[in-house]
Amino acid sequence: TVHAEATRHLHRTMAEMTALAQDRPFLRGVAINPGTPVQAVEPVLGLADLVLVLAVSPGWSGQAPVPGTRQRVRAVRDLARRRGAEVMVGVDGGVTLGNAAEVAGWGADVVVSGSAIYDRTDPARNLDLMISELSRPVKEAHPMKEALDGRR
Repeated sequence: TVHAEATRHLHRTMAEMTALAQDRPFLRGVAINPGTPVQAVEPVLGLADLVLVLAVSPGWSGQAPVPGTRQRVRAVRDLARRRGAEVMVGVDGGVTLGNAAEVAGWGADVVVSGSAIYDRTDPARNLDLMISELSRPVKEAHPMKEALDGRR
């Protein structure tokens, strides 16, 4: 996975990855930071297998997902659909055992979590817990319904 912000020549980088994948298949991914418009991936959608939506600014462990990440996941999926591109959409950053089910409910095909699993205690157990949370159904309540229910 290459960050869209890491190169001025994203299309060229993705094209080279595609050429390399002919001999040794691998997933070709492009990632976008929270401040990068989702449209930045449009020119390379036909060359990507995965668009990874970063939910946090890279480099600082323990951040909460940036507000609007759910909408960015949906926007990438809509953009890909309009362009006829079949890509997986992933979320990376800010995923914890406490919010994994919610993040899975955003419609991501791939969820990346580092510090919630590798917390220096029991990575195998943490991974089992994470998989369990990601498999849990999420009931989404409409914000207005929650407000009305609070009045009753």
